[in-house]
Order: sequence, then C-alpha cells, then structure tokens
Amino acid sequence: MTSEIIIDINEEFIYFGKSNDEKPRIFPTCLIDENGELPTHYTGIDEEVMLKSAFKKGQVEDFAVLEQILTKCFESQSITAQGQGIFLPQNINTSRSVQEKYCEFFFEKCNVEKLAMDTSGALPLKSKGIKTGLCINVGESFEVVPMFDNQVNHDLSLSVPLSTRVIRDTLASKLTLDGYYFDKVNHKYLLSHLRDSIGVVVPDFEEEMKNRFDFQKLIQIDFTRNEKEYSKEYSFSHSVFWSCETLFNPKMIMRDIPGIHQLTNEILQSLDNEQYQQISKNVLINGSASAISGFNDRFEKELQNISVLDLNIMFDENNNFSNWLASKSCLENYQHWCSKEKYLESGFF
Repeated sequence: MTSEIIIDINEEFIYFGKSNDEKPRIFPTCLIDENGELPTHYTGIDEEVMLKSAFKKGQVEDFAVLEQILTKCFESQSITAQGQGIFLPQNINTSRSVQEKYCEFFFEKCNVEKLAMDTSGALPLKSKGIKTGLCINVGESFEVVPMFDNQVNHDLSLSVPLSTRVIRDTLASKLTLDGYYFDKVNHKYLLSHLRDSIGVVVPDFEEEMKNRFDFQKLIQIDFTRNEKEYSKEYSFSHSVFWSCETLFNPKMIMRDIPGIHQLTNEILQSLDNEQYQQISKNVLINGSASAISGFNDRFEKELQNISVLDLNIMFDENNNFSNWLASKSCLENYQHWCSKEKYLESGFF
C-alpha cells in the first residue's frame, strides 16, 4: 500500500508532509548558493550566506533549483519518493509547462507510483463538505474560485497578482525610504517575516493617515554577521499599514485594477440569479493575507458594502497552510490519480 505525500509549493515556502501528519514541515524555496543546502535560518539578515531562489515574481524561474529543493525535502524527512503517491495543490494560473515539469520530475526522476494535481482554490471548500460555494484565496496570488456541485467553474475563476508578495515588495519600497536596505534573497524572507509579524490592515485608511506620524510598530530581529549573533529592536512607521492597503487600493502602487473586494464582487455580479443565491451561502476566505491583523474585518465590511445580497462569509482558521490541510482532508476518498503507467502511455494528464 502506497503512502501519500502532500506538497504545496508556493513562492516563499513549500509545505511538505505525509497525509497522516497533523501538519506539514515548512521549507524555504531557496538554497544556500555556496553548497546547495537548505538554509536553517532565513528570517534574519545573514551577511555571509547568499541564497538562491527557485522563484521570481511569483513564478518558477529555475526548475532545476526547485528539483534540488524538493529532493532535499524528501531527504530531510528520510522519505524515499519512489513508489509514493504525490498530491500537488495547484493555483488556477499554474502554467501547463510547469505542470509537465512536475510530471517529468516525479514520474521519471523520482519514480513515484501516482500523482494528482488539483485546483487549490476548491480544496478548502471540499474539505468542509461544501459542494457549492466561492473560495477566495488571498495568498501569494489573489484567486476567486466558484464551485458548483464539486466542479470548479474555470471560466468564472479569477487570478490576479494582488497578494502577500505585493505587500512584501511594497513594504520593501516604503522601508527603503525610511533608511533600510533590501537587496538579497535573504531579505525577502525577512520582509515576509515583518509583513506577517507587524503588518496591519486598518479599518479606515484615510482616517489613519491623518495620524500616521503617531503610528509606530516595534519588533525585535535576530541576525548574524561575521559568525556572531545579534539582536536589535527596530521601529517601523505607518509603512506597515500603508503597504497592506494596496490590496484594497492597487492604484497606490500604480496598478490600474480594482481592489480585491471589488474584484470579488465582479465575479459575483457575473453569476445569474440562481448561481448567486447558491454561492452567497458559502463564501470562504483563506490564504496567508487573511492572517494579517485587521484583514478579515476590513475585507468582510468592504465586500458586504458593495454586494447585492447578504453573504455568509467564513474565514479559514489555518491560514498559513490551509491548502495543505484541505488537501489532507480531501485525500481519504480522492479518485483522480494519474498512475505512472497511464502517464507513460498517454503523457501529461
């Protein structure tokens, strides 16, 4: 009997674990450039260690590096990929070429027994036994995925690059103006740590900006330099809520697209009356951005204000690895596997 391994691959982290694990192990999507090993510490600024990333701007840039990282993930858990079943949650905008490379890596190089790729946006709904609903993922991309009778409607689905990465990059730009400097892959993880630790979505942005000079957030950061460990407290200004506001007002960063609440409403408005009635009963919000302080209240308020009907909005409690946990819940009766035999006969499925 084969075991099943869930691997949720994102720009910043890979969530990796067996289907009978309570939670996944978390690995960065980068390697130490000098020796090709996985870093054990990457939230602090290590001036001596250079990291090499597999991703750039939310997309896989170097699949060879990603293959090395995945191999290290298996090795660190003392797991042999051969003969396993691999489940890969996929964003709706994952390209066919990347999916083909996943098939080639796992079937031909790792010799796994079976592989499945499923739309990550639908998994949180399915894991809760919801057959018809709307999943809104605000993670490394912003996705709105309608599902009817367990089937994703890809024509109505939406994916745009308004995400936690946008918050991270905007935060970097704002903090640079405050005298900080970020230029390494290492700093990407530090910025992500800052975003998740001190980021805040305010209820009323215009009102908060009136008092922005009184706003202050403190955080202690550990880092190493010349093989010595240091700890320093940093003070951050209103940049921490200004950067989060870009999700609701992308024009702040020169992006001529609606905010995430408006994009969600556009999808809802594209449904016919019967579909709207069905969808409105189960609107699920998940993704790492929903763990940012104040996000859930603000998003629900903005969406309810512009929606025609009242929406039953739910928030996933396990924001950081909700897709991994949802995959785990769905695997018990999962049927849509592709065997290695079928792959060798027919190619990419």
